[in-house]
Amino acid sequence: MGNGDVAAQGAGADFQTGEVVGAGIHVANGIGSGDGVTVSKGVVNGDGVTAGTGEGMGTGMFAGSGDGTGMMVSVGKGVGSGHMITVGDGFLSGTDLTAGHGEGSGSDVSVSNGTGSGKGVFVGSGSGEGAGFLVGDAN
Repeated sequence: MGNGDVAAQGAGADFQTGEVVGAGIHVANGIGSGDGVTVSKGVVNGDGVTAGTGEGMGTGMFAGSGDGTGMMVSVGKGVGSGHMITVGDGFLSGTDLTAGHGEGSGSDVSVSNGTGSGKGVFVGSGSGEGAGFLVGDAN
C-alpha cells in the first residue's frame, strides 16, 4: 500500500507511509510493530528491529540514532542499556559493553575515549576504575 492511516495486519505487509502490525513489516515512514520490523524513520517495537532514526525496543535491535533498550543492542549515537551493547557515541550500562566515545559501566567494558567503571575494563583514553582494567592514557 502506498499511503494510509489504516493498519495492515499479517505477514509481508509493506507500507510507504502509515502504520503496520504483523510480521515481515517494512515501513518507510511511520510506526511498525511485530517481528522482522524495518522502519527508516519513526518508532519500532518487537524482535529483529532496525530503526534509522528514532527509538527501538526489544531483542536484536539496531538504531542509527536514538535510544536503545534490550539485549544485543547497537546504537550509532545515543543511549544504550541492557547487555551485549555497542554504542558509537553516548552512554551505556550493562555487561559486555563497547563504546567508541562516552561512558561505560558494568563488566567487560571497552571504551576508546571516556570513562569506564566495573571489572575487566579497557579505556583507550580517560579514566578506568574497577578490577583488571587497562587504561592507555589516563588522568
